[in-house]
Order: sequence, then C-alpha cells, then structure tokens
Amino acid sequence: MSGRLVVCATPIGNLEDVTLRLLETLRTADVVACEDTRHTAGLLKRHGITAKLVSYHEHNEAHRAPELVARISAGETVALVTDAGIEVFKDSLDNWVSTRPVWNQHTYHITNVIGMA
Repeated sequence: MSGRLVVCATPIGNLEDVTLRLLETLRTADVVACEDTRHTAGLLKRHGITAKLVSYHEHNEAHRAPELVARISAGETVALVTDAGIEVFKDSLDNWVSTRPVWNQHTYHITNVIGMA
C-alpha cells in the first residue's frame, strides 16, 4: 500500500480563510507535521478537527523526516503544514521537496492543497 504526502498551505491571520479541501485533508490525515504545533493546533481547534500533530521544521527535520517517510511507506497519509501560507509554493513543490535528501530516496504520491479561500 502506498501512502502519500500532502503539502498544505494554511491561512495567515484569519483562520476562516480556509478551504473545505484543506479541512478535509487535515481531518483525514494519519498525522499532521507542522512547523509550529501551537499555530496548527489553533487552526484545528477552530474548525473542530482532532489530529495527531508532530513538529517538523528546519531544526528537527534531520531526525523527523525519516520517521515521516517510514509512515508514508507504511501506507499512511502525512499532511505537511506550512505556517507561511502560500509562500512555500513560490518555488515548485518538486524543488522544495528535492532539497530534502531523505525524501528523494523513496517514491510515493505527493499532492498539495492550497488552504486559502
């Protein structure tokens, strides 16, 4: 079974500026990896979503990325949330992910969800 990585851009500021697709993605993901669990927890709470949150940022990605890849390889869906809104997509998703060597050692489905309405 093949898992997937879903890269999610969340709203900056107004938590109501969110798409139904993003909410469904966060609701159904096996785990939500986020830059700041406090920020993402606020978004989830506002929309009545309970999800398993794990931190994922530049200071812990060396040890967290292999954990996330293992979950994806086991068939899980990992929602990777950026607190920077749509800015993460200014470069192509492929370029952003390709800067993480651990991701490149595995093949799986990657999608993105623009979270702002």
